[in-house]
Amino acid sequence: IDRANGRVAFDSLTEAVAAAQSGETILLGADCAENVTLEKVGTFTIDPYGFKFTGSVSIGEGLEEGIGVAFLAS
Repeated sequence: IDRANGRVAFDSLTEAVAAAQSGETILLGADCAENVTLEKVGTFTIDPYGFKFTGSVSIGEGLEEGIGVAFLAS
């Protein structure tokens, strides 16, 4: 995650999504085929950062409103 005070690394996209705060950008550190379910309200960006993202992102039950995810082109 690219944060104002530096970058924070996680072992999986699921962990990064869970830790991301609204407005933050998640930078991939490798090709990723992980399927992630969003479990909290907020908006964030997933930036492939030169890697391939072939997984999926779905919205958890009851969270249809207040969720925003932007995918940047790889």
